[in-house]
Formats: sequence, C-alpha cells, structure tokens
Amino acid sequence: ASREGGERAGANLSRVKGVGPKTLELLSAAGITTVSQMVAMTVEELSEKSGIPKAKAQQLLESCRSIQIGQRAG
Repeated sequence: ASREGGERAGANLSRVKGVGPKTLELLSAAGITTVSQMVAMTVEELSEKSGIPKAKAQQLLESCRSIQIGQRAG
C-alpha cells in the first residue's frame, strides 16, 4: 500500500479531536480507519484492539459521536 493511500484512509479520523499522528498510526495498524468503525466499538474493544489507553479511547469515542451527530444535523 502506498503512503498516499494510507493518508486518505485516515483522513476521516484525522478530524477527530485528540487524534494525532501516533494515535492515527495505532488505529490504522488495528484496521480502524473511519469514524463509523470507531463508534461501533466499545471503549474496551477500542482500547484492546488499538493499544490506546481506556481513558483516551473514551475521549476519542465521544469526539467521534459528536462528529456523527454533526454530520446528520448538517
């Protein structure tokens, strides 16, 4: 896979508050590349699958849910 393709796949997640390059890398390595994938997970699942601490996973999920609500309202 080209680097460009990986960046496009993570573009959705890069808008999530709290997702920086390292977090994006962890999520990508775990196969999580979209906001929709994240909101379908529990905090525990996200933490276990990606290696992100539970407190951070909780923050990320809250941010993802806010994005989804905003998209539906728009």
